[in-house]
Amino acid sequence: LWRIAQSGGPETVNAMRVLANQAHLTVPRAIAMRKLLEKLPETSDERRLSIVSGILRALPSERESIIGAEAARQHGRPFEETATFIRWLATNNEHERLLALLPANQAIRSADLFLPYVAAMEHTRRWKELRDLIRKTPSIPIPPANSALILARCAYSLKESSEIVRGHLLDGLKRAWVTRDRPTTTSIGNAADEF
Repeated sequence: LWRIAQSGGPETVNAMRVLANQAHLTVPRAIAMRKLLEKLPETSDERRLSIVSGILRALPSERESIIGAEAARQHGRPFEETATFIRWLATNNEHERLLALLPANQAIRSADLFLPYVAAMEHTRRWKELRDLIRKTPSIPIPPANSALILARCAYSLKESSEIVRGHLLDGLKRAWVTRDRPTTTSIGNAADEF
């Protein structure tokens, strides 16, 4: 596989993806793979970022420079082309970078981006901004039961009264029950136990 990855042929990226996903990717190979990847600028974000994830696991001390280089690659691209990178940032707990790239007015356009946006807001403890966004946006791209659960987490984190938190939880529970959304019903129950 390593010879195929180094060949520069049509299967280079596929070989690199397999190597990057192996648990035993060595530091020297990760460094070499990073250099090889720089020579393949036309690789799609989805394929490229799966390789970058493997490199990050092998080179944790280089995390900042690796992610910074990937963020720089996104600079100037149309927003629609950065969605894969934004989701990748979310899976790598790069919440501040995600929020810098994803404005709220873009996040509320799709559930695919809104949920990572919510997670980033929660991890950075921007509870008031998140609460206000949900309250002021007429159509959030997630089910109402999930919106109610997020509002309950915001209220709890902002130390609002237990009645307000309970009201959001009950609202979410009713909405989840009507749509027979068992996973959300369970999540609301778990949140109620936590709060």
